[in-house]
Amino acid sequence: MQDWVTLGAATGITSITQGADRWLEVKTTADAVFYLDVKQPGNTGTTSNVTINYQTAPRREDSSFVTMLAVPLTSTTTTNVGAVLAAYAQVPMARYVRWQLAFSAAASVTFRLWMATYSLG
Repeated sequence: MQDWVTLGAATGITSITQGADRWLEVKTTADAVFYLDVKQPGNTGTTSNVTINYQTAPRREDSSFVTMLAVPLTSTTTTNVGAVLAAYAQVPMARYVRWQLAFSAAASVTFRLWMATYSLG
C-alpha cells in the first residue's frame, strides 16, 4: 500500500493524504489487516504528534472518505497491526482504501504500510 516514505508537516499543516493514484480498489473485500512499520515516529516523547488514519469510501471522491481505524504513533512504535473486520467494524470497508497522516504539531515520520485482505468472492 505504501513503500518506505518520509513525510513531514510544518506548523499549520494538519494532514497529508495518500495520492489518489495509490488508493486501493477493494470491491469484494470484507476484512483487512494493516501492517505498519515505523522508523521515526514523529518526535522523541512518549506520544507523537502524528496519527495514521486508514480510510475508506464508496467512490473516488476525497469528500467521501471516512476513517475506519486511527493509530496514534508513539516513540515505541516499530510495527503495528490493525484489523478492520466487517462483523465488528463501526465503519466497514467500502470500495476504496487510503491512508492519511494527521498532525497535531510540526513533525515528520518514516513508515511503510501493507494490507492483507479477505475477499468475499
